Amino acid sequence: MPAAMRPPLRFLRILLTAATALSLVLCVASVALWVRSHSLSDHYRSRWFTAAVPRGAIVLLWTDRGPSIGRTPWGYRSAPAFDDEALEAFPTQWFLLPGFGYLDTGPPKATRAYTVVRVRLWLVTAATAALPSLRLLAAVARRARRHPSGLCPACGYDLRATPDRCPECGHTTDA
Repeated sequence: MPAAMRPPLRFLRILLTAATALSLVLCVASVALWVRSHSLSDHYRSRWFTAAVPRGAIVLLWTDRGPSIGRTPWGYRSAPAFDDEALEAFPTQWFLLPGFGYLDTGPPKATRAYTVVRVRLWLVTAATAALPSLRLLAAVARRARRHPSGLCPACGYDLRATPDRCPECGHTTDA
């Protein structure tokens, strides 16, 4: 491979390593949030957006209007955990998939229009664990290919004649 091609590959490797680290951090954070959501439910509110973490899910809600008169445009509160199945009692139809839900109440009318997205935390955890898991499996497979059985793990010398000790480097095997 020409030397001019090496810097982009190195940059891609660094970028993949950074993405893997970020994915691992997000995975750990989603597991922590998942565990916390079974005892406490967190609610974050801004002027047009609300995020809630009921038992085992993240619920994001956008509205076409700001908060009611007399309410602050932002806030945070924590309450005992509750199940978010009550959200499915909205009069309009939910779009539901395993681990994911979407609800749109339609165009603005006299009442507020809402867009609600619900994502189960097990889905977030599985999605963020995918890249670190694949990288770990690739590293294990690479290592197994590098040191197949019957070869010295230190230098790669063929040990069929002397399976207990490598005649090339003197490394002892655990066989």
